Amino acid sequence: TIQSIDLDYFQQALQTNLFAPLILNKFFLPLMGENSSIIYMGSMLSEEATPGSASYIMIKHAIAGAMKATCQDLLDNPNIHTCCI
Repeated sequence: TIQSIDLDYFQQALQTNLFAPLILNKFFLPLMGENSSIIYMGSMLSEEATPGSASYIMIKHAIAGAMKATCQDLLDNPNIHTCCI
């Protein structure tokens, strides 16, 4: 729940689930060629929320936002497809 989030766990989860994909994008984008794809790992909770899953929901919403931001930033590069599954 939002009241009981372990901040150390949440920080580690952010590093793994949000920062890691962004670091990988920064490294691989210059190497990506025609018909490349960036695939973010989302969840049904990327767009919804349920009680008792605050940290997971916040991270998955952030992943959906990262995908949308990446898509917008790559509009001038139609060779790279972006999606969230």
